Amino acid sequence: DIPVTPDAFDSTWNGWEDGFIARFKLDGNGVADLKYSSFLGGVNLDAIEGLALDPTNSEVVVVAGHAWYDMFTGPFFPSTPGVFKPKLTPIGVSPLFPHTKTGFVTKFRFPAGGPGSLVWSTFAGGNWEDFLSDVAIDETSNVIVAGGARSYDLPTTRGAIDRTQDGVANEPDDCFVWKLSPDGA
Repeated sequence: DIPVTPDAFDSTWNGWEDGFIARFKLDGNGVADLKYSSFLGGVNLDAIEGLALDPTNSEVVVVAGHAWYDMFTGPFFPSTPGVFKPKLTPIGVSPLFPHTKTGFVTKFRFPAGGPGSLVWSTFAGGNWEDFLSDVAIDETSNVIVAGGARSYDLPTTRGAIDRTQDGVANEPDDCFVWKLSPDGA
């Protein structure tokens, strides 16, 4: 049993596998030291792979990882309006190959005394088989993520070192690094 606090963003386990995040304030009060805890995920296999604290605001936590998409059930991973990629539009998914995964970046605010809140959440990567494996926050609160990509539609910026997928045959694995604004847009 994973304990969640009454103010959790998501208080229920949603499916196959969910991420979980918690904030403690170690005062020696046992279970009362748990100030905030929440599940994070959709109906499929979702995993948090990286976590970063904002160096300018210790209340801000960003997590990154991957969420599975199933053509029959959808991603149902939480995203918020106004972010870089609020919706996933998978390519190459069919009844024969009904699953794919995509990266996600989610920002929380956890005051030391609780309660916490979701600030924003966005999908990250292209539209087929991408994931995030690490996250950092710079001194201006920009979020930097790194991961792997198989998508041929991975968004890149003008002037990027490499703007094309460099895979071989049906194994087009590349790495990517993105820098997102503090508001996730």
